[in-house]
Amino acid sequence: MANFRVTCITTPQVDGSYDSITHIGNSIDQWTIEVDEAIARINSKRDAFYLQDDKTGKISYLIVVNAEGEKAYLRGYGDGQYNDHLLTLNQCYID
Repeated sequence: MANFRVTCITTPQVDGSYDSITHIGNSIDQWTIEVDEAIARINSKRDAFYLQDDKTGKISYLIVVNAEGEKAYLRGYGDGQYNDHLLTLNQCYID
């Protein structure tokens, strides 16, 4: 399984929610992937995606949340709890 650090998101709404995120990516390594593709890769255990706090070095892995009646979405999970770190990332501006 390959691990990929996520440093940015694409969402049409600046103050969006998890289900409004369309892409995740890494602005340093210059890549983006659609959320649906990331979900498929996570579910198949092909790849893992994570967030890393630059100050503490702590890692949160992205997990797939399947809430009843809602579309599956990604959310950070670290130190035994869900977190909102994904929503705090900057927008991806990668061509």
